[in-house]
Amino acid sequence: MLVPSAEAIRGGDRDGRRLAVAALNTTHGAPQSLDAPAMTSITTMIADASSAQLHGAALDLVPLGALAMAAVPAMHVTADDSGGVTAALAAGGHYELRFRDPAGRGAPLVVTDRTADTIDPSYQLRLHCRSAAQ
Repeated sequence: MLVPSAEAIRGGDRDGRRLAVAALNTTHGAPQSLDAPAMTSITTMIADASSAQLHGAALDLVPLGALAMAAVPAMHVTADDSGGVTAALAAGGHYELRFRDPAGRGAPLVVTDRTADTIDPSYQLRLHCRSAAQ
């Protein structure tokens, strides 16, 4: 049975940690093999409103689209001493970025629909809006 072309999640490594999103054309039969490109490493910096680096801030990379439909789990990374985070993302995958600071030095930030190539080198968390009790 032939099925239409579609996006496919392709796995590579034996331990299942290598993923990629790519077009899969099955209109002329099943492919002989699938080759998943290497995961793409990203690095970004998390800072507060005054550009101070946020050690211990968190970034959740939530899969969207084909990755979400394949039930690929979200990744959680914590900023190092310089506020930097590094993660390996599926080639061609789309992610929602959810930044937060458990220490409360900045408000949460959500950045939608990013790929490894469109993640900025740094993100700033704005000040929390606080109201004084009367």
